[in-house]
Order: sequence, then structure tokens, then C-alpha cells
Amino acid sequence: MINSPDSRLTDTPILTISELNATARLLLEESFELVWLQGEISNLRVPASGHWYFTLKDERAQVRCVLFRGRNRLARMQPEDGLVVRLLGTVSLYEERGEFQIIGERIEAAGDGAQRLAFEALKRRLGAEGLFAEQRKRALPSAPAHVALITSATGAAVRDMLKVINLRCPLLRVTVLAVAVQGDAAPAAIIAALASIATMHERFQLPPVDVVILGRGGGASEDLASFDNEGVARAVAACAAPVVSAVGHETDVTLVDFVADVRAATPSTAAALVAPDVALWRTGFASYAVTLTRLAQAQLRQATAALDTTRARLRHPGARLADIAQALDEREQRLLRALQLQQRARDALLTALQARLRSPLPGINGLRAEVTSHAARLQRSSAARLGRDSQDIAHARNAIQVAGERFVLAARNVLQAEARALDAVSPLATLERGYAVLLGASERAPSATELKVGDHVAALLHDGMLSCVVEQVDIGQPAQLLAARK
Repeated sequence: MINSPDSRLTDTPILTISELNATARLLLEESFELVWLQGEISNLRVPASGHWYFTLKDERAQVRCVLFRGRNRLARMQPEDGLVVRLLGTVSLYEERGEFQIIGERIEAAGDGAQRLAFEALKRRLGAEGLFAEQRKRALPSAPAHVALITSATGAAVRDMLKVINLRCPLLRVTVLAVAVQGDAAPAAIIAALASIATMHERFQLPPVDVVILGRGGGASEDLASFDNEGVARAVAACAAPVVSAVGHETDVTLVDFVADVRAATPSTAAALVAPDVALWRTGFASYAVTLTRLAQAQLRQATAALDTTRARLRHPGARLADIAQALDEREQRLLRALQLQQRARDALLTALQARLRSPLPGINGLRAEVTSHAARLQRSSAARLGRDSQDIAHARNAIQVAGERFVLAARNVLQAEARALDAVSPLATLERGYAVLLGASERAPSATELKVGDHVAALLHDGMLSCVVEQVDIGQPAQLLAARK
């Protein structure tokens, strides 16, 4: 037996979405007269048209509302998120989106909202405890090695942050701690993620976290409520690493923004604050290398010029001694000439005396005895004079020899000091201490970022050169790389 189809299924008309929404709107508008609603304003938007779009909420529910420009001009208040208001309006449906809404006719203030009051009270209490003080806030590291992102794993915020970090510093290690960012379970998840920063490196064998970004995309004020939680605010203050708050848009303000070490307008801005620009680093390093090379070359030129000057001032000890010997020979020649002159003078005197003699022999003998006496005294005087001059010459020779040795010793010390100074700045001395200079294809020391596995490089040692093939490239700070190797 063949079952006949249910007549209700075949007789039910097929409606378009537009027809369904139009029918629902008519039913709502005909079923409700004007109604008064009281609730707290959130997610207020005022576009260029001048209409007011907002949400009214209480502890358990919310409804979308609109107050068109022709009506809001009569309002005696300016709407603001967190204010509790009373709204007179009609119940309707926005057909294009199928959204249930209230079209307002009149709005009036009903006092500050409970959420706003609670927020302000908590803010004042935490501020009085010093959680917002600038003195306790930490500066962000200029060259972090490990960044933790505490955010939703599926939101646009995490994609934007990872994109910015990869563009600015691809080598930066990033750990994403996925948490709920709204809802009842969100505060506990965020607090646990912040607390795990202190022990993460020990549990997972990772480098310590240098900075944390706590963020999410924009949303209504109730969507950001997790970041106004007191426990979350205290966890941010107690976090082991500096925290950057990147919650919502620039106009959104939460308690976390006041407690965090740095506040960023958006998650992308936070990523740009944390990740250094490697391109700028490379430019700076290249400039430093050029400057250091120029300074080293200038210092080497100065040391070489000083050495040349010192060498020019130094005379060989043999030349100095030759000058001294020549001076002694000249003094000896002058002394001999003086003695010869004295001898000739004595001979001339003797000849003159003999020519003048006219007396008899006794007188001659007397004169001869006198001459002999004078000759003896003169000979003794000359011998004494010659002895004193010879002693003076010997003393002078010794003094000159001692002075020459002192001069040579002082010059040798100066030369040795200059040689040690030159040796200290010599690249060869660095090689002698056990270091090696790595040379690439361009005969200069390459950067680690320029090398890849399989490249050929040369290592210059103090006693030879090695040809090497790169098997692994690790990028990072030398101190950290050496510590990791140990």
C-alpha cells in the first residue's frame, strides 16, 4: 500500500525570505502598542546620517534599538555606553537582516548603569592600590627573543599580529596561548595563561618569554567584559614578563589597558611595538661596520706614523760611539800639537840663551844648570799635565759610553712598547688567541643571515686555513646561542 503524502506539506505555501520578514514585521507591529523599556545602553553607533543605533540590555537579555534623527533631536540627553535609560518605542523587525528591534519615539535618562558604576568603583580601588602607577610599569625589550600571544586562536587579531611579526622580524619565536576572550569562562582562561608565562620555558624547554601581548579584536562593551575583570587585571600586574594590552579598537578602554605595561591601539599596533624591524637593524649594523673599519684603519695609520717617527729619531749605537771616538781623537791631536809647540818654544829659548852667552865657562855652566833645571821643571809640568788630560779623556770616554748605553736602552723600550701596541690591534694577535675569521665568497666575514645550509666558507686560523660547508644556521644573540650550545 502506498502512503499518500501529508496534505499539510503539500498545501503549505512556499514563502520567500522577504515575504516571511515582512509578515513577521506586520505581526509584531500589530501585536504591540507603544512600549516603555528600561535598560543599559551598549554598542552605541552614530553614523553620518545622525541616527542613533544602540543596544538596550539588562541582566539576562538585550534588544537592538534605533532612534532616527528626527526623533533624537528632541531628546534632552546625549546617549553614552553604560547609561541606563528609558525608551518609548514600537516593536518591529528590520526586514533586510531579519533582526528584531525597537524603533524609538522618545528617550530619557534613568541614571548611570550598574555596569558603568561597578567599573568606575573597581578602577578607583585598583588605582588606589598602585596597579596603574607608572613606576611599576616595565619597559619593553628592544630585542626580544620570545613573544607570547594570549588571544583567541580563531579571531582576526591573532592573524594580524602574526602577519606583522613575520614581516618585521621573521626570526622572532612566537607562542600562541589560545584562550576564550569573551563569555563566562574567559576570565579564568586568561588568568591561567598569564600565570603560565613564568614556568613555560621550563615545562616546554623554550627560551623565557620576554614580552606578552594580551589582545582581541573589537566588539561591543559586553564582549570586552572579560578584560574589565578584577582577577584578569591583577594577573596582568603579576605577570612575569611585560604585558602589552591590545584589546578592541583605539576607542575601547578596559581595566587591562590601565594595568598593562604598555597599551596599544590595536593588536597590529601591539605586534609592531614588540617585534623589532630587522631591516633597520641590518642597515644600522652595516653602518657600524663601516664606522668601525674606518676607525681601525685610522688608528693603524696613526700607530704606523708614530713608529716611523720613533725609528727616524733613533740612531744606531755604533754611529754614536764612532762620533765619540772621533771627538776623542781630535782632543788627542790637539794635545799633541800643544806639546810640540811647547817643546819648540823651549828649544828656541835654549838657543837664544846659548847665543847670548859671553861669559866664561863657569857662567856658561851656571846658565846650563839653570836651563837644565828649567827643562826638568817643564818636563815634570808637561808630564803632570799629560797625565791629567789622559785621566780626563778616560773619564769622558766612560761617561759617553754609559750615556750611550742608557740612550740605547730607552730607545729599545720605546720601540718595544710601540711594537706591543701594534700587536694588540693586529688581526693576527686575535688568531693567535685561538679565534678564527670566517671568510665568504666576497673575502669578508659574512653575516649569519647571508648564509644557508650547503654554502662553502673558509675559516682562517693562526696556522692555516680550513674549507668548510655550512650544515646548520642558528640566528640570534651570541650569548644566548653559546648558552644553548652548552
